[in-house]
Amino acid sequence: MSGRTVEGTRSQNKLKIYNTITKQKEELKIEGFFFKWYTCGPTVYDSAHIGHARSYITLDIIRKTLERYFGYNITYIMNITDIDDKIIVKANEFLNNLPKDISEEFNKLSIKLAEDTEEQKRIHMATRAVSRKFEKEFFEDMAALGVDLPNYTTRVSDYVDEIIKFIIGIEERGYAYESEGSVYFDVQKYKEAYKYPLMCSAFTQEDQQNLLEEGEGKLTVGQKNRKEDFVLWKASKKGEPAWASKWGAGRPGWHIECSAMASNIAGGRIDMHSGGIDLMFPHHDNEIAQSEGYGLNNWVGHFLHTGHLHIEGMKMSKSLKNFIKVDELLKKGTARELRLMFILQRYSGPMTYNEESLERAKVMDKKIFRYISLHAACTKTDSINAVHPFTEAEKSIMEEFENTAMEIDKAIKDDFNFPKALKLAVELAGMETKTNVKEIHQQIAMYLRRLMHSIGLEAEEEASTSDQTDLIELISSFRNKIRDLTKSSSDKKAYFEACDAVRKEMEEKGFVIEDGNGQAASSLRKKC
Repeated sequence: MSGRTVEGTRSQNKLKIYNTITKQKEELKIEGFFFKWYTCGPTVYDSAHIGHARSYITLDIIRKTLERYFGYNITYIMNITDIDDKIIVKANEFLNNLPKDISEEFNKLSIKLAEDTEEQKRIHMATRAVSRKFEKEFFEDMAALGVDLPNYTTRVSDYVDEIIKFIIGIEERGYAYESEGSVYFDVQKYKEAYKYPLMCSAFTQEDQQNLLEEGEGKLTVGQKNRKEDFVLWKASKKGEPAWASKWGAGRPGWHIECSAMASNIAGGRIDMHSGGIDLMFPHHDNEIAQSEGYGLNNWVGHFLHTGHLHIEGMKMSKSLKNFIKVDELLKKGTARELRLMFILQRYSGPMTYNEESLERAKVMDKKIFRYISLHAACTKTDSINAVHPFTEAEKSIMEEFENTAMEIDKAIKDDFNFPKALKLAVELAGMETKTNVKEIHQQIAMYLRRLMHSIGLEAEEEASTSDQTDLIELISSFRNKIRDLTKSSSDKKAYFEACDAVRKEMEEKGFVIEDGNGQAASSLRKKC
C-alpha cells in the first residue's frame, strides 16, 4: 500500500487546462490571491440564442467547478458591448419612437458629447434604448439557464474615458497613429518587439486579412498605413453616436474596449481570459497586442476558448430558419437538462445540436438525479447507520466506488473532461442493482449530489419538480383506470388489482406507501 499524503490519491492528478496561447494543457497560474478572469460578453443588438447559451453555460459550469470543486476565489468580469455598428444600425429603427423632448432623460446620462446637438442626443438615446432592451433580455435568459451574474459587468459606454486614456498610453509608446480622426494600432511596429498574432489559426494571409476586415466593421472611416493595422478609435460619421476626444468626434473600436475595461477592474494583468473560438482572431489576438503595447507585458496568463455550435450539422442562421432563441430552447427542456446537454460535449470542441443530443441528456439526467433523489434524502433520518460486517461482494462495491470517484476526479482535472466524468457518474448510479445495503447507496448518492453541485448541476429544486411530475402522471393514470373499471361495472377484485398495480408502479418510481392501522394512518415517502 502507498503511504499517506495530504490529499491522498487526489494529489496524484493536477488540474490542467488547455491554453490557446501555448497550445498545451497547463496548470493555472495566479498572480495574486484572487483568480482574475475576464470573459467577452454579448453585443446587445438582438435576442440571445442557443450559441450564446452554449458558451455562457459552459463558462458558468467551469467557473462553478473552479470555485466549488477546486476552491478558487474568483474575480469574474464580463463586458457588455453597447457601442457597435450593429447597434447603431438597429438604433435608427428606434429614433422615431423617442419622445420629442428628451432633454431631461439625456441629462441623466454622463456623456461627453463631441457636438452638443439635438441630433447627437437623440442618436445616443436611441442606441441606449436598443442596448438596454437586449441587455435586460440577455440577463433574464441567463438567469433562466442557471448562469450566475459576473462579479463585475462593464458596459463600454460607461468606460469611454478609460478607453481614451488607454489609447493615449499606446500612442505614447509609439504603437498607435492617428489618421483622419481615427486611431490605428501599428502592427508592424509591434511585431518588431513581439510575436503577432499569437493564436490565429487562419491558414493563409488572405484568410487572416478577411477575418481582420470583418472585425473592423462596416462603418469605419480613415486611412490605415497597412492592411493589418486595426482601429482603436473610430472617427464618427453623420448619424452615429460620438464622444469627444483629442482626435475629434468618435467612438471606441471593438478590440480596445476589452483591454481597457479588464485592466481597469483587475488593476492591470488578468490570469485568464475566455470567449468563443470565433473571437480568437482578430479580437483576442488584438487585445493581447494592444495591452502589451500599452505596457502590460504578459497581459493574460491563460486563454480559454469554447467551441463552435451547429444546428443539425449546419451553421446557425436566420435565413436557414434554425436560429433558436433561449426562450424557445427552454420550452424543449429544463435548465438542468440543457446545461447537462452542453457539457456532454468537450467545451473546446465543436458541438452539433439536435433533438437526439437533448434526449440523451434527459436520459442521463433521470438516471443520476433519480438515484440521488431515492437515496440521498434518506440520510436526513434520525436512525443510526449501523451495518453488518461487509461481505466480499460489498467490499468489492466499495472498492469500485472509490476507484470510480478517483477516475471522475482525474477526468475533471484533465481540461474539464465533463463527458467522461458524467459517464462515470451514471455508472455509479447504476450500482442500485448491486446491493441492498442502504448505507452504501446513501454514501454514493451524497457523493453524486456534491459532485453535481460542484459542476453546476443542482439537485434540490428540479428533483422535487421531477417527483411531482411522476406522481401526477401516476395519479392521472390511476384515475383513468378507475373510471374505466366503473364504466364496465367491474367487480371488487379488479379495483384491488388496480390499487396493487399503482402501488407497484409508485415503488418503481421511488415512492413507498406505508400502511398504518387505518386509512388515515397511511403515509407516502421517498424510498431509501
